Amino acid sequence: MTERLPAPLAAELRGLREELPRIPARRLLRQARAAALLITWCRRALAQSHLVSVAAALHDSLRLGRDEMRSLRIPVDLLDLFPRWTEGSREGFRVPRRRECLVPASATVPLGPVRLQLTTTAGVAPLVLPLLRGLEAHLDRTVPITVMIEPGRAAFALRRAARDVLRDPGRVRFEVARAATTYARDHGLAARTRAGAPVLLVPRGFRPERGKEEDALDARRAHHALGARVRRSRLYWEGGNILFDGHRCLLGVDTVRENMGRLGLAADEVLTILEIEFGVPIATLGELSRSRFDGTQDRLARSGQASYHIDLDLCPLGSVDGGRPVMLLSDPTLGLEVLPKVLSHARLAASHGLPPSLGRRLQADEYQRVAEARRPRLQRYRRQLERLGYRLVALPELRVDPTRRLVGTGNIDLACCNALPALHRGRPAVYHLPWGIPVFDALAARQWRRAGVRPIALSDFGPLAHGMMELAAGLHCFVGTVASRAARRRG
Repeated sequence: MTERLPAPLAAELRGLREELPRIPARRLLRQARAAALLITWCRRALAQSHLVSVAAALHDSLRLGRDEMRSLRIPVDLLDLFPRWTEGSREGFRVPRRRECLVPASATVPLGPVRLQLTTTAGVAPLVLPLLRGLEAHLDRTVPITVMIEPGRAAFALRRAARDVLRDPGRVRFEVARAATTYARDHGLAARTRAGAPVLLVPRGFRPERGKEEDALDARRAHHALGARVRRSRLYWEGGNILFDGHRCLLGVDTVRENMGRLGLAADEVLTILEIEFGVPIATLGELSRSRFDGTQDRLARSGQASYHIDLDLCPLGSVDGGRPVMLLSDPTLGLEVLPKVLSHARLAASHGLPPSLGRRLQADEYQRVAEARRPRLQRYRRQLERLGYRLVALPELRVDPTRRLVGTGNIDLACCNALPALHRGRPAVYHLPWGIPVFDALAARQWRRAGVRPIALSDFGPLAHGMMELAAGLHCFVGTVASRAARRRG
């Protein structure tokens, strides 16, 4: 029986042949293999050498121009910052000034318009409605809520269900717009121009290791939905690794290392570019020398941070009492103080399927082992933040390592820093999601009050926090903001 290609595929193949050079297919494939090897070489070269030396070598050895280098994934737009790149020189490095500045986020600042980017796949769908219900019920009435959703039938179903679930459906606005990730904080940071106009800063792209990076956000639709112009960064970053409270912009060192490895930049050049794009001074957290980028695998091979994003371990509150700025810092030692009672809670007791005493012992061993591993990195954060003038207040955590976890199904990772600090009715507060484990939630609430803020639980539905953590995320990851338009200054 003869099998034939479907007509559309056959037509596509003919179209591709028309686009290809008029040379024998065998020779063409040999050239394609050579191009693939050259792309791999470029990736490794950028991870080991500076961009200008790689570009100058390609220019001199292969007589490649900017268009050809772009095809090899060389970031040719960054060569404009190095006027003497053809000589392999970094001399004259200069970044054009921008007119935007990040908007601070802390317990002493109004929240501003809320922006969510929600998909209805990959475990996110069950979190959408309870999260919206909590935000609608507890955020100040002046805070507008916009939900950006993927197009399709699921989006229509979500809108219809929201009408039944929300107390005031008119307060929540749904808009259709694609994004690279459901975590609104990661693909956009709120900023303003000097004239007070809202801007959404987005990273250079997402998932470049796939060969063709994705745009962070549909800029046209986002502008229409949010009233904020989208401005693209020259560099790769995710917003969960950036915190700005008005005192200092904090940046995890893994972001620096990724841009050094992917783009062939020096650490000081990465920081200069980000400081100019964000309009604020930057301080790094973590140990840059410990981190490592693998150019062959095109990924970060070793982290210099306590977690992959600093917002999992830190929560900036601002100057809540008019004194030094306050920073909440995750602390495994504090969490271990209540470990026996946590392990006896029904959620954890039912998670391992083992005899109770054995299950508790194995879970306790995992929590303690991870605490020992994380403690030095968190202590480094503490020293770095104290040097920056922060007053530190501990929040409890009980964390496990998913790559070495032996017992327990579902989420048993408990942490508190990935919360949403903001003014609530004019007073410093922090919005959070409880875990449904009373002894742990009470300890966290005590520490928040000790720091000088009022804890506001958005929901009493414990599985909401656990569902987010199963996606390696929390409230701060899911809920982004947009700058409100500031009044134009005179003079």
